[in-house]
Amino acid sequence: MRKMKTSITVFLILFSLVGFANCSDKSKPGYFFKPATNPNTDLRKLEIDTIRVGDSLVKATAVLGKPTDKVSTQEGTTMIWWFISTDYQEDSYMTLKEKPKDIEGYKFLKLVFDPKGIITSKEFEL
Repeated sequence: MRKMKTSITVFLILFSLVGFANCSDKSKPGYFFKPATNPNTDLRKLEIDTIRVGDSLVKATAVLGKPTDKVSTQEGTTMIWWFISTDYQEDSYMTLKEKPKDIEGYKFLKLVFDPKGIITSKEFEL
């Protein structure tokens, strides 16, 4: 009986250590469970880089899909896509449904559109 308790204790300690090691990986943001993403938003950096200042709102949303944040004013519209890296392809991202509480380690693309729907500013970290 004592040997079984010791085996279970050792197993639980090893399992915990593996879990903490996985969470401390610096290449990923510090999350245990992956945040919710918009379906069918698997984007590569190459596709994101095709969006340039001067492009239209229609082209941006066709390539990037639904933004995470959107703010519209009389001066124009600001859209932000927050991304999480995928595990299965390098330089590949999925769009988050909600802005992360702690933005450190997350990637984003911020586009500012004029009232006519033309991109006037692009800011990103990929």
